[in-house]
Formats: sequence, structure tokens, C-alpha cells
Amino acid sequence: MKMKSMLLALAAALAACAAQAQVYVVASGGLSQAEEFCDRYTVRCKESGTGLKLLVGQHIGPDIGLEIGYYSLGKASGLDGYYSPAPSFSIRTDGPGVGLAGFLDLTPQVRLFARGALAAMNTRFTYDGVTESDRNLTLLLGAGLGQQLQRNLSLDLSVDFGKHEYRGATSPVTVVGLGITAGF
Repeated sequence: MKMKSMLLALAAALAACAAQAQVYVVASGGLSQAEEFCDRYTVRCKESGTGLKLLVGQHIGPDIGLEIGYYSLGKASGLDGYYSPAPSFSIRTDGPGVGLAGFLDLTPQVRLFARGALAAMNTRFTYDGVTESDRNLTLLLGAGLGQQLQRNLSLDLSVDFGKHEYRGATSPVTVVGLGITAGF
């Protein structure tokens, strides 16, 4: 409940600052890879899926932004070969978060960025048709490179790191994405 209140307060603060022309939005999607998830299962397993992030940011300094958004680490799925017939399983993690971003202009058209966010993630684990959820607070980290296309529009290549976490078991997730950042 505290996290929802904090996210709403941050959203209100960002909305109040929107008229200052320092607001930006980020939309990015790409390949997610759950690096250790399939080690527990013996038959077909697909550790890759589609991850995404949708962010609204407010510059609080020339090289620092405060961000609020939605993060999805994608889905891993497969079949458990321990039983016959093999039941299916999947895990997916997503949720809202708040964070900071730092920016460094390498040239007038190329920008390096790094992000860190604290996110209230919801992990849904489905096994043989039964779904259970687990909520956890997770640190998400990322970095990337942006190429300016127009004055307030850039094409970004990013890599983000998080984890699927369910009942104390974790699986690191890497999302390599392509996206855009638009300033207003």
C-alpha cells in the first residue's frame, strides 16, 4: 500500500512539473532472457520472451531524471520432464516502479544513460494450469546508448537487469531492448 501511495505522489509531482518542457517519455521493448530458470527442469524450456518498459521522466537537473513507469521482464516457459505426461509451466514478472536516470552526452547526437529503479514486481508462476502470484520489491538496473533523430527524439539501445522471484527462488533476467525517448 505504501508503494502505491508513493507512486501516486510521484505521478502527481511529475504531472505538476509537465509544463516546464523537461518531461520525457521512454518506450522500449526487446528480448528478455531468464538465465537460470530452465536449470530446474528436464524437458523443453524457453528462457526467452519479450520484455518492455514504459516510463515518464522529469529532468531534475541537466543530467539527472526522476522516472516513474511500468516494467515487464517477459516470460519463461516450458515442460517439466519429471512427470509423464509432462505438465507445462511458465513464469512472468512485471510491475510499477520509480527511479533515477543519469545522462552523459558523448557528442551532440549521442547520449549514454544509466537507470536504477525500485519496482513493486508481481511474479506469476503457472504450473499445470494453476497460477500463483508473489509480490516483491526489486531493484532494476539498466544502461544504454541513445542516437538523436530529431531535437527531442532519440532511438535507444538498452540493456536492463532484473529478476524473476517466486517463493524465495530467483532467476536473473536480462532484457536487451530497442526503444525511443521523446522529450516535451
